[in-house]
Amino acid sequence: MKFVLCFLTFCLVSPLFGTAKTLPRGLWSFSAYQEDSTVQKIGVNPSNDEQSWITKDLNDAALNDLPNFQALAPIPGIDLNTKLAEYWDVNRFHFDLAYGLTDRLTAFANVIYDSSRIRFTDGFISQMAIANQATGGRIPLSPRYMKAYHLSDTFVGLKYRVADPLAFTVRGTFGPLKTGRDDYASRELDYVKEIPTGTVYDQYEFYTNYDETFFGLPFRFMYGYIHKNQGYQNFFDNRDITMNMGDLHLLGVGVDYKLSKKWDTRLDLTYIHSNSDQVRENNVWRTLPASEADAIIGKVGATYSPYPFLQIFTDAFIPLQNDLNGKLYDSPGRLQPGWNVQYGVRLFYM
Repeated sequence: MKFVLCFLTFCLVSPLFGTAKTLPRGLWSFSAYQEDSTVQKIGVNPSNDEQSWITKDLNDAALNDLPNFQALAPIPGIDLNTKLAEYWDVNRFHFDLAYGLTDRLTAFANVIYDSSRIRFTDGFISQMAIANQATGGRIPLSPRYMKAYHLSDTFVGLKYRVADPLAFTVRGTFGPLKTGRDDYASRELDYVKEIPTGTVYDQYEFYTNYDETFFGLPFRFMYGYIHKNQGYQNFFDNRDITMNMGDLHLLGVGVDYKLSKKWDTRLDLTYIHSNSDQVRENNVWRTLPASEADAIIGKVGATYSPYPFLQIFTDAFIPLQNDLNGKLYDSPGRLQPGWNVQYGVRLFYM
């Protein structure tokens, strides 16, 4: 499982995805940028009907909000009002590399290093210790922290410009590109457990970009489709579940405005729809009710270009609407970050 906390918009931040433009033949593009955000809300289903989802602040969610923990109530010393986590910080470093194979065809790679951290409450740690002892070890002890300190999966792709306003992009991660640590590979040492930074499934993405000018302003339109294979999750109340994650559909529109010769600004809206998830139970697959998810993401950004070969940029985006439902701790899904801020530099070299 991969915590896609930025609602997959990390793939839309680079101009490589946001526009129909491609790099000229022989031109290299190097981008390095930092991403900072916090998980602020979580979707919970205390009634255990898989349909009545409630949104809570992360630091207000308690044992009683998660059905699997409700089963611990008969154990002496268990308090279901115990809060789960204090905070969940997300810090990632991105490196994007692109090269113009021809004036119409660009090859690229996207690499992310994840250094996120979750801090569980002392009460939750104590409660899991009580449950562990009472059940003879069937309930695992809780770590004090979960930390990510590894590469995420590496993506590679191609972008082809059919005509000046129209381009198609294909991107994916598979085989040796699965450089992240997934749920099976995550370890626990000295009360610290790894946050998975990669997925157990391959992922394939397809995008169409179309540029057009209205009222003297350049607009950008995007449609995306993301296919995911069979995955796995082992976190909070999702204990060793195997699932087929629903494919994603994305629609985006953006507009650029040039403040001066060196300053550019942009505004984007992205709509994401996730198809229903399926989970395997007793070797039988079933579709999860109310597991379709929709989200609308707003983003603003600016770029400063002191030289033709150098850009300094920043972007900030936030969910404007999010269902916060479904089986998975993911996004779209049961997690929602607050403001996500990115800042970095881009170099061009011929």
